[in-house]
Amino acid sequence: MNNIVILNALNISEYAYKELYQNRHSVSYAVESAGGMPEITEKAVLLPPGAGTEAFEGFKHFMVDDNTPSGLIEALTKVAAGFDNIFYYGADCPLVDISLTQKMYSNHCRYFCEYTFADGFPSGISVEIIKPSILSMLAKLAEHSTEAIERDSIFSLIEKDINAFEIETEISPDDQRLLRVRLYPDTKRNFLQLQSIFTAVSEGSEEESVSGRILKTVRNRGELLRSLPIFFEFETSSAHPQQLNYMPENGGLSGRGNEMSLGDFKSALEKISGFSGDAVISLSVRNEPALHSDVSGLAAAVLKYDNFSLLIETSGIGWQTGQLDAILSMDSGKISWIVDLDALDRGIYEKLRGGGYDEAYAFAERLYAESPDNTWVQVVRMKENEEDNELFYKYWKERTNNVIIQKYDWCCGRLEQRKVTDLSPVKRLPCWHLKRELTVLVDGSVPLCRDDLDCETVLGNLFTDNIEEIWLAGSDIYRQHLDEEYPGICRNCDEYYTYNY
Repeated sequence: MNNIVILNALNISEYAYKELYQNRHSVSYAVESAGGMPEITEKAVLLPPGAGTEAFEGFKHFMVDDNTPSGLIEALTKVAAGFDNIFYYGADCPLVDISLTQKMYSNHCRYFCEYTFADGFPSGISVEIIKPSILSMLAKLAEHSTEAIERDSIFSLIEKDINAFEIETEISPDDQRLLRVRLYPDTKRNFLQLQSIFTAVSEGSEEESVSGRILKTVRNRGELLRSLPIFFEFETSSAHPQQLNYMPENGGLSGRGNEMSLGDFKSALEKISGFSGDAVISLSVRNEPALHSDVSGLAAAVLKYDNFSLLIETSGIGWQTGQLDAILSMDSGKISWIVDLDALDRGIYEKLRGGGYDEAYAFAERLYAESPDNTWVQVVRMKENEEDNELFYKYWKERTNNVIIQKYDWCCGRLEQRKVTDLSPVKRLPCWHLKRELTVLVDGSVPLCRDDLDCETVLGNLFTDNIEEIWLAGSDIYRQHLDEEYPGICRNCDEYYTYNY
């Protein structure tokens, strides 16, 4: 066979070149793996214009100007001309398993496949094997795609007409998709996680394959997966224009002051930037951000950070025209809106939320007119609105796919259980919220989670304390979850399997 290995270095981060293990970075290990691909006669790398090539000695270098799926397919077509198969993976994936690749390649050849991939493994372990003959068809499927090139761009194109291709799938013996582990350093968070896993795997027994050791490490060393938080929800005010009948008294808010000052908020953002690197910042816990006196100032403060995105969850009630106009004039690609409506029927809406139906729906309609791709409508599914849910869904699906059916939260037993169906997994998982999130109240205090309504466990204060110490303060309780022990409010929680980001 006359095969080529092609590494994708188009969108790798600065962390790809930071020391991972024993004075070597992720790219170095990925390059080494390329030499072990079966029956290869050429190695190549796709690079953005102006990128350095020093790390890719012995590779052919191809600069890609067009950062869209069409640009990717065009580049692969040029690079792979005359070859029988492509071995394709990210240039920052240091744990690619060559023995797994060889197994996939054997099946790829045996069953005359056009595309072979692995499923159920942590992302970054496996390669994609592609017959260059399918690239012309992929080019047609990519014609109208304008999004940036992603790691799964090839598979996303194939999914558009999956029955048109001969595909082979290598299934993991331990399906770890739900763990959402990424073994490449695209963010500071994933770099630290990768570093921990790489060290554990490298220092373990070499009798098993790399993928076998990784699967065991990821499954049995859950503490390694809690690296840094990504989602920060701020109680920016202690007010809400409605009295929701499915929320705790006072909405579960702290009631500690009317609103968070812009200065304190900016100080908190600076700490988050230095600690997590990237983050999603929400302006609401259970409060209404529109009632903050300078909500547009809060939004602007978030968007000053290149690696931050903004989530505004709102009832759609109480917005001042000037504040809303100011936010809508900002970078819409970094802002996501969720409008809480809960019902299409006016009577059910008023029973659940009180007045404001017309204002809320008018607000949702305006957002869809001005920012359709980044606006979601949400209904909390419960006994009181179950019959209306289908009508709500049909009404909004006629104009958008951005419809959220949110599960009911009984706040760890604080409220009556009003959920319609039990969605919890058969075997309990460690809490996603403890693993990836922090909640910040008006006064800066950080409770265990948003359902710690009485602040039984306060991890610290983001305005006055070190953020790393705050994050580490939650580690012991997370480890108890790993040991299947659930202290305090965790015992009655049914939010542990839900996540935001």
